[in-house]
Amino acid sequence: MPTSSLILLRPQLLGYRNRVFRSGVSGFRFELLILLAVSGVMAGLFMGFSGAITLLVARGELSGAVLYRLLSAFFLAFLLLLAFSSFVTALSSLYGSKDLPLLLAAPVTPGQFFLSKFVEVLIMSSWMFAILALPIFAALDWSLGTGGFFFFEATAVSLLFLFIPTAIGILLATVFVNLFPLHRVGDTVVIIVLILVSAFLFFGQEVPSSPAKELSLHEFAKEISQVDKLNYAFLPSTWAAGVLARYLPASPADPITSFILLFGVTSLFVASAIMLLRFYFLPGFGRTLESGPVGKLKVLSAGFELPIAATPLRAIIGKEFKLFFRDSTQALQLLLILLLTVLYLYNFRSLQALSSFGEETKRWWEAVLSLANIFMGASVAAAISTRFVYPSVSLEGRAYSLVRNTPISIEDFLRGKYLAWFVPILILSEVLLVSGALAVNASPSGILVTAFIALALSMGTVGLGIGIGAVYGKFDWDSPAQVTSNFGSLIYMLLSIVLIILSMVPGGYLFIVVSVPNMSAQTPGLNQLLSQFCAFALIFFINLGTSRMAMNAGVEALKDLER
Repeated sequence: MPTSSLILLRPQLLGYRNRVFRSGVSGFRFELLILLAVSGVMAGLFMGFSGAITLLVARGELSGAVLYRLLSAFFLAFLLLLAFSSFVTALSSLYGSKDLPLLLAAPVTPGQFFLSKFVEVLIMSSWMFAILALPIFAALDWSLGTGGFFFFEATAVSLLFLFIPTAIGILLATVFVNLFPLHRVGDTVVIIVLILVSAFLFFGQEVPSSPAKELSLHEFAKEISQVDKLNYAFLPSTWAAGVLARYLPASPADPITSFILLFGVTSLFVASAIMLLRFYFLPGFGRTLESGPVGKLKVLSAGFELPIAATPLRAIIGKEFKLFFRDSTQALQLLLILLLTVLYLYNFRSLQALSSFGEETKRWWEAVLSLANIFMGASVAAAISTRFVYPSVSLEGRAYSLVRNTPISIEDFLRGKYLAWFVPILILSEVLLVSGALAVNASPSGILVTAFIALALSMGTVGLGIGIGAVYGKFDWDSPAQVTSNFGSLIYMLLSIVLIILSMVPGGYLFIVVSVPNMSAQTPGLNQLLSQFCAFALIFFINLGTSRMAMNAGVEALKDLER
C-alpha cells in the first residue's frame, strides 16, 4: 500500500493526466485553449496593475503606508470569501461526496484521509485566488523593483494564509453538520435569513448619515483615499500584509512579529480542523445519511407546473426546481446570495452622502455612479450565476443518460434550463441594479435605462452560463463542488465580465444623454431619438447574440458526447 499522505489525491491527478494526454488531439487542444485563456487573463491583469502602480508611485500618490493598507484590505476581502467558499466546498467534499463510502472502506489511515480532503478543499476553493493574486504580486514586484523577491515571498505568504480560511470552512462545516442534519438545512437557513434581515433593518436605521455638503472632485478623492477602517490589527489579513511590509517604504508593520502571528494562528486553525475531524467526522457523516420529513417547499416543487409552457419544457423546468430544492447545499448558497445582496445595497447606499457635489458636476457624477452600479451589480449577478446557472447542466450527473433516453431533444433540454433560470436571475438583477440606481438618486429616465440593461444582461448571462456549462459539462462528478471549481467557471466569469463591459459602452452613452442636460441639448431631437434607439438595440442584440451563440455551442458539445 502506498504510504503517501496525499494518496487519495492520486486518482484525481491521474485522471487529469489521462484527460490531457490520452484524449486525442482535440482534448489536448481544449486544455491548451484553457491554459492560453488563463495566461491571457493573468497577463492582462499584470500589465494593467503594473502600469497603474508605477504611475501612481512615480507621482507620489501611492506611499508605502497606503500600499500596506491596500494589501491588508485585499487579504481581508479574500479571507471572508474563501472562508465561505471553503465552508460550502467542505460540506460537499467531506459530507456529500458519492465516493465517501468507498473511501471509508479503503485501507487508508484517518490521517491520510483527513489530510487529503483538507488539500482537496484548499485547491477547489482557492484556485481562483491564485489566478487573481499572482499577477497583482508580480505587478507590485515589478513596480517596487525587488527583483522577484517580493513575488516569491508574497506567494509563500499567500499559501500560508490560504490554510486559514480552508481550516475555518472545514471547522464550520463539521460543526454545522453535527448540529443541523442536512435535511433540515432549508429550515435553518430560513431562520438565519430572518435573523439577519431583522438585524439589518434594526441596526441599519442607527447608521448616522453625514449632512450633505458641496464637495469638489479633489476633496471627494481625498476622502476616499483616507479610508483605513479595513486595517484591523488582530486579523490574519493584516499579518499577511505585515510580513510583506519590509518591501514597502515607511510601512508601519513589523514583518517578524506579523510572520510569527500568522504562522502560529495558521498552525492553530489547521490542527483544530484536523482534531475536530478525528472526533466528529463520523458522527456528522452518519447524520447526513439520515432521512427527514419532506419540507413544504419540496412538496410544492414536486407539483410545480407551468401551464404556459410546452410539455417537454414544463418537465425540464419542473425537474430543475426539484433538483434545486432537494440539494441542501443550494440553500447555503442561497444564503450567500442574500448576504451579497444586502452588503451590496448597504454599501452603495453610503455613496449618497459622497455624491453631494455642486450642480456643475452632480449630473456627471450621477452618470458615473449609474455605470458603476451596472458593472458592480451585474458582476454580483454573474458571480451568483456561476454558482447556480453554470453548473445546472453538469448537476444532472449520471442521470443525464436517462434524460437523453426520453423524447426530449438537446435543444429543448437546454432551452428548459434557460427558462428555469432566466426569471430568478432577472428578478435578482432588477432588484440589484434598480435598487442601486435608487440609492444614488438616479433620474426616472436613468432608472428605466438601468432596468432595460438588467433585462438584457440577464438574458445574456443566463444563456452564456447554460451554453458554457454544456461545453464544459462534467457528468461523472463525485461531489457538486467539482463542477463549480473547474476552469469552465473561470471562463464563464471572464466572458460575463466581457459581456458586461460591451453592454456598458452603449449604456454609458444612454446614461450621459439622460443625466447631463448639456449633452442631450447638443443633439437635435430626431437624431437623439434615433441614437438612443440604436443604443438600446445594440445592448439587446449583443446579449441576444451572445446567448444564442453560447447555447448553440452547448448543443454541439453535448451532441459530440454522443458520437
